[in-house]
Amino acid sequence: TVTVSGVATDGPLAHALVFYDTNNNDILDAGEISDITDDFGNYTLTGVSSADLSAGTLVAKSITIADGMVDDLGNVIRTVDTISGAVV
Repeated sequence: TVTVSGVATDGPLAHALVFYDTNNNDILDAGEISDITDDFGNYTLTGVSSADLSAGTLVAKSITIADGMVDDLGNVIRTVDTISGAVV
């Protein structure tokens, strides 16, 4: 496997979803390697196979996160106070 790193830019794309779309359906599926960009658009995808590199597509999507949304893997998103751990 290899590590794919880069910068997602559109001024940059901070807090965007980046993933290697191995089946080219434009959706983050279970098992696909993903990362969220930092404030400067940087991301790292570790463990991308050679087969995925030749067959898949690198996707970067701007995302809006809101309480109660469900991500592509079925997880319900909640805002959590990082000091108390309470859902806010």
